[in-house]
Amino acid sequence: MGRVLGNSILLLALATGILPAQFFNLATTDDGAQVYFATNLRLIAEIPQKLPPTNAIYRVSNGAIERLTTPPPPAIEDLPFHSYADGNPQVSGDGAIFSYTLYNHCGGGSACIQYPSTATSYLTVGSQPTQTLPGEAQISRNGRFALNYLTTCCPIPAQPDIIQLHDLQSGATAALPLPPASGRRSVTGSGAALLLNRQTGTLTLWSSQSATVLHTAEPAKWAIVNDALTWVVYEAFTGERTELRAFEIASGRDLLLASTPSTYWAVPLFDASIGDDGSSVLYLSPPQPGHATEAWIVHPDATGQHQLTTFPAGVTEAILAGNGQTAIAATGDNRLVSIDVATGAVTDLIPATPICYPGFVSLIPGSVLPLRGSGLAATSAVGATPLPTQLGGVQLLMNGAPLPLLSVSPNEIWFQVPFELAPGPAATVSLPQTSPFAGCPAIQVPVVSRDPYFLDSPGNLVLVHQDFSGLVTAQSPARPGEVIVAYAVGLGEVTPQMTTGVPAPVDQLFPLADPFECRIGYGGGPPLDVPFAGLAPGMIGIYQVNVRMPDPLPAGSSLFLNCGTPGSATERGGGTVPIAPQ
Repeated sequence: MGRVLGNSILLLALATGILPAQFFNLATTDDGAQVYFATNLRLIAEIPQKLPPTNAIYRVSNGAIERLTTPPPPAIEDLPFHSYADGNPQVSGDGAIFSYTLYNHCGGGSACIQYPSTATSYLTVGSQPTQTLPGEAQISRNGRFALNYLTTCCPIPAQPDIIQLHDLQSGATAALPLPPASGRRSVTGSGAALLLNRQTGTLTLWSSQSATVLHTAEPAKWAIVNDALTWVVYEAFTGERTELRAFEIASGRDLLLASTPSTYWAVPLFDASIGDDGSSVLYLSPPQPGHATEAWIVHPDATGQHQLTTFPAGVTEAILAGNGQTAIAATGDNRLVSIDVATGAVTDLIPATPICYPGFVSLIPGSVLPLRGSGLAATSAVGATPLPTQLGGVQLLMNGAPLPLLSVSPNEIWFQVPFELAPGPAATVSLPQTSPFAGCPAIQVPVVSRDPYFLDSPGNLVLVHQDFSGLVTAQSPARPGEVIVAYAVGLGEVTPQMTTGVPAPVDQLFPLADPFECRIGYGGGPPLDVPFAGLAPGMIGIYQVNVRMPDPLPAGSSLFLNCGTPGSATERGGGTVPIAPQ
């Protein structure tokens, strides 16, 4: 019982998922002064409105943030097997024309025949809605042209795709022979459109007078064109690598800008954008093991390449404003920033926005518990002992008082519940933040005397052999009569009372103050000998339960260990123990 494993056992407890980026579908005016984006977060000021958590479009301009779209009408929301989201914001270079797309996603079933997956774009000139277009729309930088594209998932009978170019000045509409090469920067102020044959990867530059096939070095999977019609930037998949390339329209030169090994071609990896005059291209470095995705700048002639961003959490999306001098980026810690391309100076449009959800359903005095999410901390840090109440610039509050912090990272905060906390009504756990978006609202949970959770790896408890020679696994199962060691949180009060924020001593035991037992099976199986249950020596907020295996072992390759308060059906926990077959 005196062997110390250390708090690294927490790494075996639960895998931490990374939440998706919270600010996405970025769009901006030519000077970068107005930025549009989609998010399913709501402004703190909007919380009393109890708006649905569907994606909506917001705009930030001169420090002010404004919601531009409203939830779908109830008649639309009530359609069966459907979900709705606003996305694809588009804006002209001067900000005079804005559009967004309402997506109607079919979730399956016979309802998809009557209500297939579809999308509708809404154009606004100034502040007045003016036009509705089927499918996804994109707007030319001068605001004169809108290109819309609709392809349906699976309606019966089948419907043809709709691909149209609208002259918003004259009112003329033309049908296009192929889809746009990308969801933005495929239509120019002259009315030219860059189209893509998705079967062959062939690019065509279309206008009302002509259609010119571009003889690129590789088949394209998406492409963009600058407004001056000098360069096409496209992504190609060669079978082993994904390449970002630039094609000069006048000369036919085709230059490699960036390349990465890849076996997956369906999703754009470089997420490039180009300035109106074509002098600069911004792209994202594809994610590499151990490295964050960052934004890079390069000229289309493959010169002047340099890294633009160095954010610890990386960049999830970025675009280049039409003037080529300003970049807008969303980061992995849920910031939205403006970057001066010449100097690299960064200005926060929206500060880091923590997104959180509890890894617990109650607070148990003495235990360590996790708060999970994204953007919770700028960097990772582990607290020294006694545990600090501020770590890596992060504080976590319970009823307004700071909690001891075991560790912080962008995706997880481990904290200890004070031993002195008495069971009772719900306590409030909150993470102070400066963002105007409510991504991490205060959490109210009850305080209980015991709520066992045994640390586990996939499929089995985290168990150690009695001689601490290694973990109990299917390859090294528990033996008949062996005392195995299980680790848990939530087992409650110990005697004598332990000091919060420091490891349990290695030369003194702190057994549980209240009765505790372990049994085999889910119900009233036979009780097992428990030589010790209490704080794990040398660890903070982790409990150790020593359980003697029955001799002989039951038939099978595993048994279910069920531990907790005698006579209680709720204050119990457990898991599977691999055993040697008899």
